[in-house]
Amino acid sequence: MLMKKTSNITHLQMDSKILLHTRLAQSMFNYSWQHGKMGLLQFAKSTSNLWKAAHQDDPYADWILLKTYQALIDVREQLQELEKQFSEQLSTIRGIETTPALNAMPMSYPLQFSNYLGYMGATLLADADYVLRQILTLKRLGKKQDDINSINQVVKYLQDVFSIPRQWRHTGVTRIDIKENTQKAQEAIILLGEIPDSIMQQKIDFNFLSK
Repeated sequence: MLMKKTSNITHLQMDSKILLHTRLAQSMFNYSWQHGKMGLLQFAKSTSNLWKAAHQDDPYADWILLKTYQALIDVREQLQELEKQFSEQLSTIRGIETTPALNAMPMSYPLQFSNYLGYMGATLLADADYVLRQILTLKRLGKKQDDINSINQVVKYLQDVFSIPRQWRHTGVTRIDIKENTQKAQEAIILLGEIPDSIMQQKIDFNFLSK
């Protein structure tokens, strides 16, 4: 017997959580330990605002979304390189077999984001948590003396990408405004700069930008 209606994917709900072992990664979930910094929750909220503006034909929102997406990919690769480097160091300790230290009581946080960028940010934070565990394990084994520099590098990677959505400002401008050079468009250009033609003309093949 055929069903009269097919399921609408927009009505599906996803139950997802992130499990974080290190205190630093836990604090970067919402950046509770340092005022004004961007944690995962702040990042997800900012990208949600960008997402809405992009669907209202704000080309600057498209531009920053694209920058954010590319930065997420770049930082993921940087963290993967660090992970590979530290994995090699852990595997070459003669006579000792070990894996990155685990927290007996890791923190679990629910994830409910309005767009895919929030989940990409969560994946990045989980990757950073694993690299931090590697660093702390190497320090405990006496094999890493520059642990503070390595930890700061990981934090900087995340802060750099999580902060990108802050480059956008709500102006209410649309592509039509810019084409017609309205007052709103002129103010947006002064505030945010000239929009690249590839973004303005929607020439970039990127499925998540507004069409």
